Amino acid sequence: MEQMKEINLLIDITMSSAYNARVISCIAVLTQITNFLLLMFQKGEYIFMKVGKEIWKIYVANVATFALKS
Repeated sequence: MEQMKEINLLIDITMSSAYNARVISCIAVLTQITNFLLLMFQKGEYIFMKVGKEIWKIYVANVATFALKS
């Protein structure tokens, strides 16, 4: 089995609700990102990740499910 490479990503994470909106920016390796998401997102949220010149829009349905949406 091929080992997954750790990738440094610049991530802009937007969390909003009726009461507040905030933007968190961080640089972390992929494993740290996964741990962060598992801790932070307890409900459906959209996450925008900038990778090179591409922007990925990810919807986190719950703490265990990740779905990539275009």
